[in-house]
Amino acid sequence: MFSPSRQVAERLNPDAKVVYVDHDPMVVAHANTLLADSRSAIVIEADLRDPDYILSRTELRSFLDFKRPVALLLVGMIIRSATSSARTTSSRRSWPRCSRAATCC
Repeated sequence: MFSPSRQVAERLNPDAKVVYVDHDPMVVAHANTLLADSRSAIVIEADLRDPDYILSRTELRSFLDFKRPVALLLVGMIIRSATSSARTTSSRRSWPRCSRAATCC
């Protein structure tokens, strides 16, 4: 059976935190409803092709501790964005840079 990333992370580490990012306002609204009581996950409305914007968000920076290890799962994103634009290529280069130091913002 499929388990959301948050549940898998919590099983492995009860202190794990998960940040979901989606550009669709309806998806974000639904996720916010599902995560309303969660202390281990938040959702941010943004475009994954803009890592500088995402990592500059106050709610993200106050939720995650960038002095601790951070994992980045781009589930389903590369396939959807493979033909979309030069912006996609740029974001593929930016995410590793940002995730290493979380100082790109």
